[in-house]
Order: sequence, then C-alpha cells, then structure tokens
Amino acid sequence: MLKIVQHLRDSKHLSTIYTFLVLSCSVWGIVLLILRILNSTLIFNAFVSTLVFFTTQSNILVFIITLLFFLNFSGKKWFKYLSFIGLVNIFITGLIFNTMLGPFMEHLDLIQYVLHTINPILYIILYYIFMPSKINFKYFYIGTIYPLIYIVSVYTWIEPFFGNYMVHAFNDFDGSRYVYPFLDPGSYTSYPKGTMAITFVVLGISALFVTFLLNFFKHKIEEANIKNIGPYSSE
Repeated sequence: MLKIVQHLRDSKHLSTIYTFLVLSCSVWGIVLLILRILNSTLIFNAFVSTLVFFTTQSNILVFIITLLFFLNFSGKKWFKYLSFIGLVNIFITGLIFNTMLGPFMEHLDLIQYVLHTINPILYIILYYIFMPSKINFKYFYIGTIYPLIYIVSVYTWIEPFFGNYMVHAFNDFDGSRYVYPFLDPGSYTSYPKGTMAITFVVLGISALFVTFLLNFFKHKIEEANIKNIGPYSSE
C-alpha cells in the first residue's frame, strides 16, 4: 500500500491528472450551485442563502486549495495549514450530511451527491496521497478554527441578519433559519440561549476530536511512508 502511495506521488503525470480531476469536480459543484441560484424564483435570497451554507464555503475552499496545488504552491509554508483546514471542512461537510441530513431527505439531487459525497472523497484522497506535507501535532487545533467561527456566526449574525432570506429561499427545509436543523435551538428546547451554548460545546468538542484524528491519521501515513520507503518531504 505504501509503495503504491509513493508511486502515485512520484508520478508527476498521475498526480497532475488526479489533481485536475478534483479541480474539475469542485468547479462542477460550484457551477451546479450557480445554476440552482439562477433557477430560483428569489435569486437574491437564494444567492445569500447559498453563500452562508457551510457546504458551499467548504467546496469553494477545496476549489481554491486544489487550484493552488495544481499551480505548484504546495511548497509554501502556509499551504500545509490551508490544505488541512480544507480537509477538516470538507470531511465535516460529508460526515454531517451523510449521517444527519441526507438519510432524512425524501429526494437527493445530483448537486447533493457532488457537494457532499464526491468532492469530499476526492479531496480526502488528494490530501492523504498526493500532499505529503503535514502540520505539527501541537497545531492540530488550527483545523477547528473555521468550523467554530462558523457556528458562532450562525447565532451572532447569520440568523439575525439573513434568517428571513433563508426561510424564503428554503421554506421547505426545517431549521433553515439557522442554516441547518441541528443548529436550530427550537428543535431541542424552549430555552434557546442554553441550547446554543450546549450546541457550541458539543460541536466544538466533536470538531476537536475529528480534527485530531484526521491529523493523527496523516502523521501515521507519512511516518510509515518514511520508515518503509524513505523520506519524501520534511515538515
């Protein structure tokens, strides 16, 4: 397995082809989002609502990171942090949708599969196989900053300022005012402030745990690769 990973990394041709595939699918997802906005009867509402989705932001981030990797920016020191943040975001996107949202939806369109399943899988493979750089264990928390800021943003400015747009654009979606149903305090209790705090703590701890595991897995792959095949890159 490790020899296969090293072979894929050493093959500039294969790396370029796969990176282009990930880049193409990320563009595909963005195009589908744009088309969905244009097909809406309330284009502005749909535009604002689409932008505040964590899924949208994660897929745009994956596009940017993959484009930078394709343009050979992976050697930059900041790239390993940005690529790890992208990994955490798109992993959370795929995990939450396929466990907490997708199974309860009556119908899934192509856009759902592209944004929540295809792109997460493709980027995860790109990160673990074709991107050799890893971040130090003591900095793993960097991957949680974006998700935590996003959760705080939902309660501090997204819902207060854009909640009505969300409801009008996705009136058939429970909890749309808070972007996602599991972030809607009304879904759990009649004491919204207490629920917000609990939600933040639970999701925060979960994000830390997931981020740690993702970084741990990356370290194990790179350490095994160096031990069995020889050094490929330094941190």
